[in-house]
Amino acid sequence: MQAVNLKRAKHYAQLQIAVAPKAIKAMAAEHNDHMNALKKYRSLRNIEPPEFTLPSHASYKQLAIIYKKEKRWDDVIALCSQAQEQGWAGDWEWRIEEAQAKLNSKT
Repeated sequence: MQAVNLKRAKHYAQLQIAVAPKAIKAMAAEHNDHMNALKKYRSLRNIEPPEFTLPSHASYKQLAIIYKKEKRWDDVIALCSQAQEQGWAGDWEWRIEEAQAKLNSKT
Protein backbone atom coordinates (compact mmCIF):
# COMPACT_ATOMS: atom_id res chain seq x y z
CA MET A 1 0.00 0.00 0.00
CA GLN A 2 2.84 2.40 0.78
CA ALA A 3 4.29 1.97 -2.70
CA VAL A 4 0.93 2.85 -4.23
CA ASN A 5 0.62 5.96 -2.06
CA LEU A 6 4.17 7.03 -2.90
CA LYS A 7 3.43 6.60 -6.59
CA ARG A 8 0.28 8.70 -6.20
CA ALA A 9 2.12 11.40 -4.26
CA LYS A 10 4.74 11.64 -6.99
CA HIS A 11 2.10 11.68 -9.72
CA TYR A 12 0.04 14.46 -8.16
CA ALA A 13 3.12 16.51 -7.31
CA GLN A 14 4.21 16.27 -10.95
CA LEU A 15 0.74 17.38 -12.08
CA GLN A 16 0.90 20.45 -9.83
CA ILE A 17 4.41 21.24 -11.02
CA ALA A 18 3.24 21.01 -14.63
CA VAL A 19 0.70 23.79 -14.08
CA ALA A 20 3.11 25.94 -12.02
CA PRO A 21 3.79 28.41 -14.88
CA LYS A 22 0.05 29.02 -15.25
CA ALA A 23 -0.26 29.49 -11.50
CA ILE A 24 2.54 32.07 -11.57
CA LYS A 25 0.74 34.06 -14.28
CA ALA A 26 -2.57 33.88 -12.42
CA MET A 27 -1.06 34.96 -9.10
CA ALA A 28 0.85 37.82 -10.72
CA ALA A 29 -2.31 39.02 -12.48
CA GLU A 30 -4.28 38.86 -9.24
CA HIS A 31 -1.56 40.79 -7.43
CA ASN A 32 -1.60 43.48 -10.12
CA ASP A 33 -5.39 43.68 -9.97
CA HIS A 34 -5.26 44.19 -6.21
CA MET A 35 -2.57 46.84 -6.49
CA ASN A 36 -4.56 48.68 -9.17
CA ALA A 37 -7.69 48.52 -7.02
CA LEU A 38 -5.82 50.13 -4.14
CA LYS A 39 -4.93 53.13 -6.29
CA LYS A 40 -8.50 54.40 -6.00
CA TYR A 41 -7.85 55.33 -2.39
CA ARG A 42 -6.30 58.78 -2.15
CA SER A 43 -4.22 57.94 0.88
CA LEU A 44 -2.56 55.07 -1.01
CA ARG A 45 -1.88 56.73 -4.35
CA ASN A 46 1.65 57.83 -3.49
CA ILE A 47 2.64 54.61 -1.78
CA GLU A 48 4.83 52.24 -3.74
CA PRO A 49 2.99 48.91 -4.03
CA PRO A 50 4.78 45.80 -2.79
CA GLU A 51 6.63 43.79 -5.39
CA PHE A 52 5.06 40.50 -6.41
CA THR A 53 6.84 37.49 -4.97
CA LEU A 54 5.94 33.85 -5.18
CA PRO A 55 5.17 31.77 -2.10
CA SER A 56 6.62 28.33 -1.55
CA HIS A 57 5.39 25.46 -3.71
CA ALA A 58 4.54 22.37 -1.67
CA SER A 59 4.74 19.96 -4.59
CA TYR A 60 8.25 21.01 -5.58
CA LYS A 61 9.36 20.56 -1.98
CA GLN A 62 7.58 17.22 -1.51
CA LEU A 63 8.94 15.77 -4.73
CA ALA A 64 12.45 16.96 -3.85
CA ILE A 65 12.15 15.15 -0.51
CA ILE A 66 10.95 11.97 -2.24
CA TYR A 67 13.80 12.12 -4.76
CA LYS A 68 16.27 12.65 -1.91
CA LYS A 69 14.98 9.56 -0.09
CA GLU A 70 15.31 7.63 -3.33
CA LYS A 71 18.86 9.00 -3.72
CA ARG A 72 17.98 10.43 -7.13
CA TRP A 73 20.47 13.29 -6.79
CA ASP A 74 20.37 14.43 -10.43
CA ASP A 75 16.58 14.66 -10.20
CA VAL A 76 16.80 16.65 -6.96
CA ILE A 77 19.16 19.10 -8.64
CA ALA A 78 17.03 19.45 -11.78
CA LEU A 79 13.78 19.84 -9.84
CA CYS A 80 15.14 22.36 -7.34
CA SER A 81 16.85 24.32 -10.12
CA GLN A 82 13.52 24.52 -11.94
CA ALA A 83 11.72 25.73 -8.82
CA GLN A 84 14.45 28.30 -8.21
CA GLU A 85 14.38 29.54 -11.83
CA GLN A 86 10.61 29.97 -11.68
CA GLY A 87 11.01 32.03 -8.51
CA TRP A 88 9.24 29.85 -5.94
CA ALA A 89 10.27 30.61 -2.37
CA GLY A 90 12.23 27.85 -0.71
CA ASP A 91 15.58 26.49 0.28
CA TRP A 92 16.38 25.38 -3.25
CA GLU A 93 20.04 26.40 -3.21
CA TRP A 94 20.67 24.37 -0.06
CA ARG A 95 18.92 21.32 -1.55
CA ILE A 96 20.94 21.65 -4.76
CA GLU A 97 24.21 21.94 -2.83
CA GLU A 98 23.32 18.94 -0.67
CA ALA A 99 22.49 16.79 -3.70
CA GLN A 100 25.65 17.95 -5.49
CA ALA A 101 27.70 16.98 -2.45
CA LYS A 102 26.11 13.52 -2.44
CA LEU A 103 26.91 13.13 -6.14
CA ASN A 104 30.51 14.25 -5.59
CA SER A 105 30.98 11.84 -2.69
CA LYS A 106 30.12 8.92 -4.98
CA THR A 107 33.13 9.61 -7.22
